[in-house]
Amino acid sequence: MRKTIAAALVTLVILAATYGMFLVWFSPDGKQTPRVENGLLDLTACRFADKGIVPLDGEWEFYPDKLLFHEDFTSSPANENNRLPRRIEVPGSWSDQMNTLGMATYRLRIKVGDTAAVYGLKTSAI
Repeated sequence: MRKTIAAALVTLVILAATYGMFLVWFSPDGKQTPRVENGLLDLTACRFADKGIVPLDGEWEFYPDKLLFHEDFTSSPANENNRLPRRIEVPGSWSDQMNTLGMATYRLRIKVGDTAAVYGLKTSAI
């Protein structure tokens, strides 16, 4: 009987230690990452060597039923009235902003400190 109880206790300790390690291993590390606000992600104070990957989550500019290009945003301010952006939460769905089938433009402006550095963008799905 004592061997059965001891074996059960050892098993419980091993399970608790295993789950504890998984909890520590997969828990967020507490580092705050910048968040997109009003279509702008300010990474000027970000140290990429420490932070690594920065998620692009937050409030992006959204232009429903329009496919816009870089030139559309650098042209004269007179065209601004035709391009008033909405805000949309990314990741998220545009189904409450417009018809599910259609076209739209998402816009995110990223401000970086070192303009000479090379940055990359990785997506799993668009």
